[in-house]
Amino acid sequence: MRLSNCKVVILMATYQGEKYIREQLESIISQDFTNWELYISDDGSNDDTLKILQEYKKSEQRIIE
Repeated sequence: MRLSNCKVVILMATYQGEKYIREQLESIISQDFTNWELYISDDGSNDDTLKILQEYKKSEQRIIE
């Protein structure tokens, strides 16, 4: 089976990640392989992690929270 026929599912856990979350998301979004879904679970962050995730989720339908 060729990878181009597969969907990649990415699982990401976050906690207090506002410092690096944008960089991580941009890295995933900018990959050449585009058939993916990103599932994100946050463990109670009280910084801007959730706000940033919501921003990206609005513009990127492959991000699922």
